[in-house]
Amino acid sequence: MISVGLAELQEYQLLVRCRIPTPISVATSIFLVALTVICVSIVRIFVDIGKANYEALMLIGKIILFTAPGVLVGGQIGPWVQHKVDPDLMKLIIAILLVLVGLFLLITKML
Repeated sequence: MISVGLAELQEYQLLVRCRIPTPISVATSIFLVALTVICVSIVRIFVDIGKANYEALMLIGKIILFTAPGVLVGGQIGPWVQHKVDPDLMKLIIAILLVLVGLFLLITKML
C-alpha cells in the first residue's frame, strides 16, 4: 500500500513541474516505485520470518506470483503506447488517471 498512487504523482510532477520528457519521467517513477516496493517487501519478509507468520509469507508469495507477469507485460506495452500517443494527450491521461485513483481510494475507504 505504500506505493499506491506514488507513480502517478511522480509522473505528474516530473512532466509538468520539471518539464522532463514523458519516457524519462515514466521510467524514473517506475524505478522509484520498484525500489520502494523491493525495500518494503524485504523488511516485511524478515518481520514475518521473525514472527513465524507463515500464512503472511504464503500471501506474499501469491501476490508475487500474480503481479510479476503483469509488471513484465506492462513494461513491454507501456513504451509502445508512449510512442503512439501525443505527449500532451499523455499528460491529460496521466492527470485523469491520478484523479480516478484518488477517487477510487476515497470511495473504498468510505465503504
